[in-house]
Amino acid sequence: MDDYLDDLRRSLERDLGLVPSDKAQDRPAAKDGVSLIITKEQRARLHERGFSEGEVRNMTPAQAHRHLGITHTDE
Repeated sequence: MDDYLDDLRRSLERDLGLVPSDKAQDRPAAKDGVSLIITKEQRARLHERGFSEGEVRNMTPAQAHRHLGITHTDE
């Protein structure tokens, strides 16, 4: 399943012009400011901040990015 999700993520990054997650750090998730995914690195950072796996699983990408302080260019 992880391979499928990694392939899907790479496809979305390529098709939507996103910065690959290994280079993104705290950059916006997309050019138009829409949070599309929560990366593995972001999930780990949320866990470090005390969020449980269930809480992270139920977050939208926008909610997760707000908790991590990730901002978008149009905000």
